[in-house]
Amino acid sequence: MSEFRLLIDGKQVPGAAELAVINPATEEVFVVAPRADRAQLDQAIASAKAAFPAWSKIPIRQRGALLVKLADAMEARKDEFIRLLTSEQGKPLRKSRWEVNGAIHHLRHVTNMDLPPRVLKTRRKGSFSSTRRWVSSRRLPPGTTGLASHRKDCAGSVDRQYDGDKARRPQHH
Repeated sequence: MSEFRLLIDGKQVPGAAELAVINPATEEVFVVAPRADRAQLDQAIASAKAAFPAWSKIPIRQRGALLVKLADAMEARKDEFIRLLTSEQGKPLRKSRWEVNGAIHHLRHVTNMDLPPRVLKTRRKGSFSSTRRWVSSRRLPPGTTGLASHRKDCAGSVDRQYDGDKARRPQHH
């Protein structure tokens, strides 16, 4: 069995509890995963909130370069991720391969995206003036968000997205 840890405030820490992950094909525990308690979740959220102002000041292309490094690291170990996903969820290897390759592709795709302002309305000031005025919309990162999931079984989970101190409505999958 492998030892996994939680990443909170840039440090790898053990969970407050453990969760046995069962391979649906063999019905045996194949790994023990760390499980955060509420205090660890609150600590992780506080850490992310504290890091967000500095992160948001980093130019978008520089943040994208970090996502490319993450995609490269995932690609270097993709066979391991594919096997792990199949063992955890019991899905066929081809579906795990599709999911892992899709995650790598998505990371590379978002690095090429930009968030330019979108001009909604323009007009000239005065009938003979070359001065223009406009109304524009600009998308900005939403701030600290997180995803907590309690898996009831392999068929579904209830996810909750945290935004600040408020939890949004659960999304059932």
